[in-house]
Amino acid sequence: MKYSHNYFKLMEQDYTTIRRYSKGKIGDIITETYPNGKHKAKIVKIERKTLDNLEDLFLYKDTGCSEREDSYKIIQSFYKKPIDFENEKFYIYYLEKEAES
Repeated sequence: MKYSHNYFKLMEQDYTTIRRYSKGKIGDIITETYPNGKHKAKIVKIERKTLDNLEDLFLYKDTGCSEREDSYKIIQSFYKKPIDFENEKFYIYYLEKEAES
């Protein structure tokens, strides 16, 4: 998956990413690419939820924002089509960094 910023979560061993479209299945090893580097991560869990159903702290940790409205704005900025935060289900990926070889 590609990221446009060096989000703090990408430095963690375990982290999440919220995506509108499917990017893989449980067990897949994917390459995570961001401005200052890249690493491989394993998809360990996937959930489908509306953004309104995500807890505030979960949303803040994933987006790096401290307000729900700011989190929504950053997620919307990734997509041209308007998001229905109440009804549209997103893919919530739980990722674990792979050891570098």
